[in-house]
Amino acid sequence: MPNLRDIKKAWKKLITENEWHQLFKEMEQFIHPESDLHNEFIGQWSRFRDIYKKEMGCTLDSTQIDVAYNQLRESTLKFIHLLDENAIGTSNASTFTSSDYLSSIKIDFPISPLYVVNCDRKENGRKFRRNLRKWEKEHLRAQFYISLGCPTQKPDGFAERIVFEIMEKKMKHQIDHFDYPRDARQRLKITELPTGLDIEDCMAGMKKYMAERFELGHTELEDFLANKLLQRQSGTLVFPFNVPVKDWDEDPELMIEYFDWIFDTFGESRNNGPTCIFIFIAQLKNAHFPEKVKYNREVLDGMKDLSEQYPDKLCFLYPFKQVPRYYLESWLSDIDRNITKPDKNIIIEQHLKRFYKKLPPDFESDDFLIDMELIQQLQERIWEMHQ
Repeated sequence: MPNLRDIKKAWKKLITENEWHQLFKEMEQFIHPESDLHNEFIGQWSRFRDIYKKEMGCTLDSTQIDVAYNQLRESTLKFIHLLDENAIGTSNASTFTSSDYLSSIKIDFPISPLYVVNCDRKENGRKFRRNLRKWEKEHLRAQFYISLGCPTQKPDGFAERIVFEIMEKKMKHQIDHFDYPRDARQRLKITELPTGLDIEDCMAGMKKYMAERFELGHTELEDFLANKLLQRQSGTLVFPFNVPVKDWDEDPELMIEYFDWIFDTFGESRNNGPTCIFIFIAQLKNAHFPEKVKYNREVLDGMKDLSEQYPDKLCFLYPFKQVPRYYLESWLSDIDRNITKPDKNIIIEQHLKRFYKKLPPDFESDDFLIDMELIQQLQERIWEMHQ
């Protein structure tokens, strides 16, 4: 684990890059919950969430947003300066993940990474499975999915869910080859979609990715797709990509042309070889309130147009909304069949207190809406405790 000085340096860098979501995610992992500075951390996080919601809801103009972020930047830098070894140290991560309020959970089965990303999402889940069943019956060898949502609603988490659901199905039917990029924890590793100044740059970037992943050497991509890929008689290959929204916003015509090339190149009909599943994740601010999408509108409209242009090979998974509390309680009952209602109430209340200075009056209601970002943090913590 990095020392205190390195941690502070990294967090200051995140501030200069305006990576607020990543900053507070890391702080939440390392700042000791019993530290004297923990309440100040919660306060800083709450201020950010308040600014972010006002920015997404367009209730502040651009000047007001700039002023709010400048004030947050100044106060957070001062807070980082105050942090010492008592607030953050080498044992904090493990101390945090073994919080008392999670100790009541008892899991009596092997819990896979799927359980970090499988809460609710019924509408898009049904849409995904419907297309998967249809395309498998048609023996479609190349499937394309776009998962578009606000970062707070974790479209990347749903992409991971797609992969794990398919993998569990394949393993259940004893299909032994399932290839997806993963990190050391066996979680899905998502790569930035290679782009460039023109279509040749984009194509070259994708060819380089394929060459590195499959160790093609001097083999041309076209030869790989036409010959060597077909030598893999069965199984599934997964290709998860983050779509750079900024690039799409700056040159939508190029991105449409690039996606056309991807669909034509990798989606060509073939009767044998493995199934290739491409998942494109687009994180678009405020996407769960489409009527309020003020910026990057061409990204949303362009991806909708693509799904209408390629209905037989592209599934557009959108929108991803906030999750009613009811489904989080249901998820807790799924992993612990004997958990009581009071225990669930304590777990949810204590978890939400980490993100709210004061809990909303309706937080105990089944209909209380929670950002998927917060739910997946709880899921991940529980998963890490019970691996």
